[in-house]
Amino acid sequence: MRLLADHQRTMNSGSSNFLLVPIPEHPVPDCVPNKNVKIVVLGASNVGKTALIVRFLTKRFIGDYEANTGALYSRKISLDGEVVSLQVQDTPCVALQVRISQPQSLESRLCYSLQLGQS
Repeated sequence: MRLLADHQRTMNSGSSNFLLVPIPEHPVPDCVPNKNVKIVVLGASNVGKTALIVRFLTKRFIGDYEANTGALYSRKISLDGEVVSLQVQDTPCVALQVRISQPQSLESRLCYSLQLGQS
């Protein structure tokens, strides 16, 4: 999967500490019907959900994050030669809120920490 250049502004912002800046959220791009992929990332607090999403979207690792309030990130990606609208919901560890906020999501990813047994 190759990310398109619409997120290059974040990676090439010119600031010496651009990695500490949150990924900007974009409005959902217009795509052909059935070309939308919605992913919800679930897991307890402090297990790495945001780190996983940031790594996937930017190919960067940031070691320090602020508490998440359920951000939704949208990107256009190229998948098998077709442009697809990708929406990734970063959740604040409450599964019920996820079902309400993204009832049409077909994909979900569960994150847990090997160091935190209760996660």
